[in-house]
Amino acid sequence: MSRGRSGRRSSLSSVHNFASSDGNTFEVNYFIHSDKIIGIIKPYIETYYDVISDGNCGFRVVSTYIFGTEDSWQLVRHNLRNEIIANRFRYENVLLDGVDTTINRISWDGGGCSQEHWMLVYGDLFPIATLYTAAVMFFGFMGGITSQFCGTVLPLYAASTAIRPEREICVAHLGNHCRHYIRLNLSPNFPVPLILTWWSQHHDRSVEAWDRFYTDRRAQWTRLVNLRGN
Repeated sequence: MSRGRSGRRSSLSSVHNFASSDGNTFEVNYFIHSDKIIGIIKPYIETYYDVISDGNCGFRVVSTYIFGTEDSWQLVRHNLRNEIIANRFRYENVLLDGVDTTINRISWDGGGCSQEHWMLVYGDLFPIATLYTAAVMFFGFMGGITSQFCGTVLPLYAASTAIRPEREICVAHLGNHCRHYIRLNLSPNFPVPLILTWWSQHHDRSVEAWDRFYTDRRAQWTRLVNLRGN
């Protein structure tokens, strides 16, 4: 699901930043992926980061947030694998293809890969959110401005010292034609897609009510969805 065009690289030092003549607003006309991003979130894009599309792109996006470079995608895979193995009972109800299949799929460090090792949404977002104490916002593309393939995942559990998500990870998928993930850098307090019901059903008491931190921003998302009629 995550593989796209191969052989393309950019770095955090060359994040794509397209501003209008006033220097303040994102110029969507110069955004190469504009037609593959849900319309609701476009006004909030400040920059984006297009990782290498070698089948590891989803993990590369996560790596940019955690390690400051996409090149540590193998470490992200390794850490996620260990997280699932150590806490498999926490993930049995949220991993779409099963715990063992997920472990085998994530366990890859051999360079570019085919579909059997791609990131899988939404299941993989739960160990990502949990391991890195993050709120993961996913913006999928199904054409136009539909919000049907967007969602937010919160940690399933957290250390006793954690009181809320420590970071926000914003991942966009460019649709079934490209099959590629990119990172979106969004303006502060951007609208947040609805939190997946799997989190409500399966989270630990250590993260009870963490969804309250996003109440206003989720309401903002809902208002925009209703305004646009989808």
